Amino acid sequence: MRILAIDYGERRTGIAVSDKMGMTAQGLDTIEVKDESEIPDIVVQNAKDTGAETIVIGLPLNMDGTESEKSRKVREFGAVLAEKTSLPVVFWDERMTSMQAKRVMQELNKKTYRNKQLIDKISATLILQEYLKTI
Repeated sequence: MRILAIDYGERRTGIAVSDKMGMTAQGLDTIEVKDESEIPDIVVQNAKDTGAETIVIGLPLNMDGTESEKSRKVREFGAVLAEKTSLPVVFWDERMTSMQAKRVMQELNKKTYRNKQLIDKISATLILQEYLKTI
Protein backbone atom coordinates (compact mmCIF):
# COMPACT_ATOMS: atom_id res chain seq x y z
CA MET A 1 0.00 0.00 0.00
CA ARG A 2 1.58 3.26 -1.13
CA ILE A 3 1.06 6.23 1.20
CA LEU A 4 1.65 9.92 0.53
CA ALA A 5 2.64 12.15 3.46
CA ILE A 6 2.35 15.91 3.65
CA ASP A 7 4.13 18.48 5.81
CA TYR A 8 1.71 21.33 5.05
CA GLY A 9 2.78 24.94 4.99
CA GLU A 10 1.19 28.03 3.49
CA ARG A 11 4.27 28.76 1.36
CA ARG A 12 6.10 25.43 1.26
CA THR A 13 4.67 21.93 1.57
CA GLY A 14 6.89 18.87 1.85
CA ILE A 15 5.81 15.59 0.27
CA ALA A 16 7.04 12.06 0.94
CA VAL A 17 5.89 8.70 -0.37
CA SER A 18 6.19 5.14 0.86
CA ASP A 19 7.31 2.17 -1.15
CA LYS A 20 4.58 -0.11 -2.56
CA MET A 21 4.68 -2.34 0.50
CA GLY A 22 4.27 0.61 2.88
CA MET A 23 7.50 -0.14 4.73
CA THR A 24 9.87 2.72 3.91
CA ALA A 25 9.49 6.46 3.35
CA GLN A 26 11.27 8.64 0.83
CA GLY A 27 11.14 12.39 0.32
CA LEU A 28 9.45 13.21 -2.96
CA ASP A 29 9.20 16.97 -3.41
CA THR A 30 8.62 20.35 -1.84
CA ILE A 31 5.81 22.42 -3.30
CA GLU A 32 6.51 26.13 -3.19
CA VAL A 33 3.63 28.43 -4.15
CA LYS A 34 2.57 32.04 -3.78
CA ASP A 35 -1.13 31.12 -3.57
CA GLU A 36 -1.82 28.34 -1.06
CA SER A 37 -5.08 27.49 -2.84
CA GLU A 38 -2.93 25.76 -5.50
CA ILE A 39 -1.55 23.20 -3.03
CA PRO A 40 -4.50 20.75 -2.86
CA ASP A 41 -4.56 20.19 -6.63
CA ILE A 42 -0.80 19.64 -6.69
CA VAL A 43 -1.04 17.14 -3.82
CA VAL A 44 -3.92 15.29 -5.50
CA GLN A 45 -1.87 15.05 -8.70
CA ASN A 46 1.11 13.69 -6.71
CA ALA A 47 -1.20 11.11 -5.12
CA LYS A 48 -2.39 10.01 -8.58
CA ASP A 49 1.12 9.97 -10.03
CA THR A 50 2.48 7.80 -7.21
CA GLY A 51 -0.55 5.52 -6.92
CA ALA A 52 -1.08 6.50 -3.28
CA GLU A 53 -3.94 4.80 -1.45
CA THR A 54 -3.84 7.00 1.67
CA ILE A 55 -2.76 10.57 2.43
CA VAL A 56 -1.17 11.31 5.82
CA ILE A 57 -0.97 14.95 6.87
CA GLY A 58 1.27 16.15 9.67
CA LEU A 59 -0.84 17.81 12.36
CA PRO A 60 0.99 20.53 14.30
CA LEU A 61 0.11 20.20 17.97
CA ASN A 62 1.28 22.21 20.94
CA MET A 63 3.78 20.43 23.18
CA ASP A 64 0.94 19.60 25.62
CA GLY A 65 -0.97 17.88 22.80
CA THR A 66 -3.60 20.57 22.31
CA GLU A 67 -4.46 21.99 18.92
CA SER A 68 -3.56 25.47 17.73
CA GLU A 69 -4.72 27.85 15.02
CA LYS A 70 -2.26 26.16 12.66
CA SER A 71 -3.83 22.79 13.53
CA ARG A 72 -7.19 24.19 12.44
CA LYS A 73 -5.72 25.34 9.11
CA VAL A 74 -4.18 21.91 8.54
CA ARG A 75 -7.52 20.22 9.28
CA GLU A 76 -9.20 22.58 6.78
CA PHE A 77 -6.56 21.65 4.20
CA GLY A 78 -7.24 17.96 4.89
CA ALA A 79 -10.98 18.52 4.40
CA VAL A 80 -10.29 20.12 1.01
CA LEU A 81 -8.11 17.14 0.03
CA ALA A 82 -10.82 14.72 1.15
CA GLU A 83 -13.31 16.54 -1.12
CA LYS A 84 -10.95 16.42 -4.10
CA THR A 85 -10.03 12.74 -3.80
CA SER A 86 -11.64 9.53 -2.64
CA LEU A 87 -8.53 8.59 -0.66
CA PRO A 88 -8.59 8.37 3.12
CA VAL A 89 -6.94 11.37 4.79
CA VAL A 90 -5.21 10.69 8.11
CA PHE A 91 -3.82 13.34 10.48
CA TRP A 92 -0.57 12.48 12.29
CA ASP A 93 1.14 14.24 15.18
CA GLU A 94 4.11 16.11 13.71
CA ARG A 95 5.54 17.55 16.91
CA MET A 96 9.33 17.78 16.77
CA THR A 97 9.66 16.78 13.09
CA SER A 98 11.12 20.15 12.06
CA MET A 99 13.73 19.88 14.81
CA GLN A 100 14.53 16.31 13.74
CA ALA A 101 14.77 17.45 10.11
CA LYS A 102 17.24 20.18 11.09
CA ARG A 103 19.34 17.57 12.90
CA VAL A 104 19.36 15.41 9.79
CA MET A 105 20.47 18.45 7.79
CA GLN A 106 23.31 19.08 10.25
CA GLU A 107 24.40 15.45 9.94
CA LEU A 108 24.48 15.94 6.18
CA ASN A 109 26.47 19.16 6.66
CA LYS A 110 23.70 21.19 4.99
CA LYS A 111 22.96 24.75 6.06
CA THR A 112 19.38 24.84 7.33
CA TYR A 113 18.82 28.51 6.53
CA ARG A 114 19.59 27.86 2.86
CA ASN A 115 17.64 24.63 2.53
CA LYS A 116 14.13 25.30 3.82
CA GLN A 117 12.68 23.24 0.97
CA LEU A 118 14.79 20.26 1.98
CA ILE A 119 13.68 20.65 5.61
CA ASP A 120 10.03 20.42 4.53
CA LYS A 121 10.68 17.31 2.43
CA ILE A 122 12.62 15.67 5.27
CA SER A 123 9.83 16.59 7.72
CA ALA A 124 7.26 14.88 5.47
CA THR A 125 9.52 11.83 5.33
CA LEU A 126 9.81 11.74 9.13
CA ILE A 127 6.03 12.06 9.52
CA LEU A 128 5.57 9.15 7.13
CA GLN A 129 8.23 7.01 8.84
CA GLU A 130 6.48 7.43 12.18
CA TYR A 131 3.10 6.63 10.66
CA LEU A 132 4.44 3.51 8.92
CA LYS A 133 5.65 2.15 12.26
CA THR A 134 2.03 1.90 13.41
CA ILE A 135 0.47 0.05 10.48
